[in-house]
Amino acid sequence: MRNVNGIVIPSTIRICAQLIKCPKIVNRSKPNKYSHCGVDLSAINQLSISYYYDVEPSTLKCEKLSDPFEILTLCFDT
Repeated sequence: MRNVNGIVIPSTIRICAQLIKCPKIVNRSKPNKYSHCGVDLSAINQLSISYYYDVEPSTLKCEKLSDPFEILTLCFDT
């Protein structure tokens, strides 16, 4: 029988990442130089993003620079 009031809590969550090279993401992530009150953002241009969005990797032409690797593990069963 299933308990309709039950809650499933994972025992472990692993977050993984992969380094990629993708010109389309670089172009989409540059800040709008007119929306920052005249502040010169040239020094942080390479690191800034103007908005956040979900990325579906299969739709992008990108070069993989690394194998996937784990960046964070959260354990809830200890």
